[in-house]
Amino acid sequence: MFPRTLPNGHVETWHEAQERLLKLNGIIAAVPQFDVITPTNEGVEAWKPEIQSRMMLMKDLIYATHSDIVFADMTPFGGREPDSGTVVEATACVLSGGLLVLWADPLTTYAEKYADADVHPESELDLHYNLMIEQLFYQSWEAHFGFSVPVFDGLEAAVAQTAKLVVPQPSDLDLEKQPDWITADGSFQRISLMNQLESCRGLCLQDAILSLLGHA
Repeated sequence: MFPRTLPNGHVETWHEAQERLLKLNGIIAAVPQFDVITPTNEGVEAWKPEIQSRMMLMKDLIYATHSDIVFADMTPFGGREPDSGTVVEATACVLSGGLLVLWADPLTTYAEKYADADVHPESELDLHYNLMIEQLFYQSWEAHFGFSVPVFDGLEAAVAQTAKLVVPQPSDLDLEKQPDWITADGSFQRISLMNQLESCRGLCLQDAILSLLGHA
């Protein structure tokens, strides 16, 4: 939502950033079953200036924890890492049971991103941006579908693959039983990681981890 430095070195104006956002929203809205919700500061101005930022946080977290799917942009923002607010919202999505979908444009690896640094992360996993948020991303897909996918190279690919799984296809309607991730009424099945974490109370650490990862 904020102006950023594009790969070609151009620094966006506010108007250009909003135009980019509308274009990205259009990619998601092209799937008829998807309703696009983008956090804004609308309505927050009515609160006292000293608490507006706290109200924005609560508003963003409500969106993140009540949306079935969160498409999170992991493109570096103001440095080598993704926007920190996006990381918070992405975490809230997984904990509350929504499906987290990570994408970046361009998609690079740790080694590529830190090639010019004196020290850069050495990762056999060859992850892209944020170790913990990518692990939550894998956990989210494994919980819902039983498999994980790589971080998507662009929003178009992210939306296409996600829609293919969560939007019932005509052929699915002939089945007596919907896929596990679709409820009886055809809506998306939320699987809360927080509930799973709470169920680990009283277990030793190793047993708790095995319990959480047993489906992987």
